[in-house]
Amino acid sequence: DLADAFEDQGIAALTDSYTNDWNSVAINAGQLSTELSTEGLAVGEYKLYTRDESGLWSLPSAHIVEVLENTTAPEAWMDGGYYYVSEQAWFDSSEKGTAYLIHNDLTATLTDVQDLTYLIDTADPTLWNHTAVNRVYWETAMPLTGLQPGVYSLYVLDRGGLWSAASEEAVTVGWDPVQLSS
Repeated sequence: DLADAFEDQGIAALTDSYTNDWNSVAINAGQLSTELSTEGLAVGEYKLYTRDESGLWSLPSAHIVEVLENTTAPEAWMDGGYYYVSEQAWFDSSEKGTAYLIHNDLTATLTDVQDLTYLIDTADPTLWNHTAVNRVYWETAMPLTGLQPGVYSLYVLDRGGLWSAASEEAVTVGWDPVQLSS
């Protein structure tokens, strides 16, 4: 177990294995706050260690960070409207992860939002698109290139594997207008 490995091999050995039991971030300046994500960590309690440029480890922090199971689904929203396939639609999400714009015909018979993973794996790729969500509560662009015309709703899959409900508003995607030359 993790505690035995630490006792036997020291903290450096832990970074070679137990990949979901530790996380790291570079500290670029002393005396400043640095965000350390708990993403990907197993449920449990953690202490913070630091390592200086010479490779020396600190004593453990006095505070314990508890990582809990992710049970909160993300929220997704976008402004509805009509867009051409050459444009992009803008959306927001409450969590980081991946946003999916999915044709409403594909989701019409969906009974469980968690089935979206299977749906995407088997669907025609011209009926859905996706993009990374790297910032929460920040407008992010969803490219519409390659999509068939139709009505699409937005879903977000958070990094913990939970799907949002469909956005309240949908977008209609249509072909670009034809330019006639004289």
